[in-house]
Amino acid sequence: MKASEAAIGKPRKKESAAAALARTERASKLNFKHGLSYTRFYWVFHGMKARCHNKNHNRYDLYGAKGIKIQWASFEEFTKDMHDGYKEHCEKFGQKNTYIERRDNNKDYCLENCYWATALEQGNNTSRNHRLVFDGRSQTIAQWGSELGIDRFLIKDRIRRGWTPDEALTIPAGTKKLYHQGKHNKSYGRAG
Repeated sequence: MKASEAAIGKPRKKESAAAALARTERASKLNFKHGLSYTRFYWVFHGMKARCHNKNHNRYDLYGAKGIKIQWASFEEFTKDMHDGYKEHCEKFGQKNTYIERRDNNKDYCLENCYWATALEQGNNTSRNHRLVFDGRSQTIAQWGSELGIDRFLIKDRIRRGWTPDEALTIPAGTKKLYHQGKHNKSYGRAG
């Protein structure tokens, strides 16, 4: 097997994610300066660079055009700060579910602002999300749906129809608001 094929990092049958990561890094070290070329970790760094520096990148308008920068001067600096955390996250969640994430989306990529997240965590940390305040806490619709066992599309539809967060999150599914002459009368009925 070629080093580049081994570096893809797909777990083989009966191989853990940690073993696949270790095999990927061993194969990469055979041919390259820092031993991480052609690993997912290497491409995470280059993806950040492209989003922040390449005006032709399809996400440049969300990063570089907004002034987001990478505070690491080199891949080696990035590796020194972030590789151990990456390996730990991969062991727990797998390489395919390990993404670089910024705590504050208006700040740069740097050690103080970055961490490794799952796809779900990353999806909940975006400015496109609709957040609801309920029971003194603010979460995304997806987070409330997961926590309360309510379909997120039902919550979203209820909010779109003018339900309050309390109503959207506490009234059982299959229940609908009753309206009379366009005015809400605060009564509820089973959908029929």
